[in-house]
Amino acid sequence: MTRQAKVLLNATSVVVGGGIQAAVSFIRHVLEHDTGLLWQFALSAVVARQLEQFGVSSHALEATVFERSPGRDRGTRRALRELERRTKPDVVFTFFGPAYVRFRAPHLCGVGNGWVTHATAMAYSTLGSVRKSVRVFLQGVYRGLWYRAADRWLVEEQSARRGLSRRFAIPAERIAVISNGCADHYRIAGQASPLLEPSERFRLLTFAAYYVHKNIEIIPMAAAELARRGLGDKFEFVTTIRNDEPALARINATARQLGVTKMINNVGPVNLIDGPRLYESCDAVFMPSLLETFSATYPEAMAMGLPIITTDLDFARGICGDAAVYYRPKDARAAADAICRVHGSRELHDRLVEEGRRRLLRFPEARAKNGAIVDLIRDMVQQGRDH
Repeated sequence: MTRQAKVLLNATSVVVGGGIQAAVSFIRHVLEHDTGLLWQFALSAVVARQLEQFGVSSHALEATVFERSPGRDRGTRRALRELERRTKPDVVFTFFGPAYVRFRAPHLCGVGNGWVTHATAMAYSTLGSVRKSVRVFLQGVYRGLWYRAADRWLVEEQSARRGLSRRFAIPAERIAVISNGCADHYRIAGQASPLLEPSERFRLLTFAAYYVHKNIEIIPMAAAELARRGLGDKFEFVTTIRNDEPALARINATARQLGVTKMINNVGPVNLIDGPRLYESCDAVFMPSLLETFSATYPEAMAMGLPIITTDLDFARGICGDAAVYYRPKDARAAADAICRVHGSRELHDRLVEEGRRRLLRFPEARAKNGAIVDLIRDMVQQGRDH
């Protein structure tokens, strides 16, 4: 009788951003469905905490929880190697790496870092100096070389596949593309009380952790442009940046300088389970990002019935199609124009919402997406046994 294969799911590098939601969704999937595999879990502390919001205890999982990412802590790397030695998995699946560990078992590594795979000159321009650009470039090379330590790779979009293959000489046929979507609790969101109190203002949600390529710094300038048009009392920008994030102080300082502090409301990080309530509190999504592999904020907005205003870049058009109004990147006046278009036309607003609902049908539901990942892991198990 064939022994049941064991998989070590390594989510120790998932500490911020959309990867947390994707990891939580996948773990819930393998717990709720018979995958035919035995699962062992190495989790970051933040993934473990978010799982608890859905009633999944890391203690019940018998998961090993790490407070520090392997990218920052050699002790975590040693502990991961020891965990592999002790559990003897048939496959290691790193959910958005790099893992910073050379595993002995066949290793499937998720790649979701646009700086590594397809960063553009425009993205580098947000860094502010040649010195910072060089540093980020070298960090991308370092991470890319660690990605090469895996045996197979998983990305969410074709441009990431092309970039990873071209930049790091990885055979494209060993890189699987499995598109992301939004978590099931967005598609089936009930009528829970909105997270914010009702407001007369038109609320523009930027649901993202702070990264420089998100270009959140444009928000005070877009707000100032709206205020200059006499619309300061009409709009409110809602952000979800950690209160201890240094960039938040810079954004707030710019807002004070431009006199638009009252137009910006930073609510801080929001638990995954409360995401639908946050969308319910807002009227549109404003995504000023300059670099993405895949942002779940786009399909989440579609599922929650919010129009999208975003940058006129290939990744955004590839995801949103006709379900968004686009503006010239890094141009606050163009952003304000796009915001006014959506706010000022009920017909446009409703058309964007309807296009979003249609566009959402192109993205896999969480069960299909996670099932495709499980199939990929099973394929690696079988290849290992055949070998």
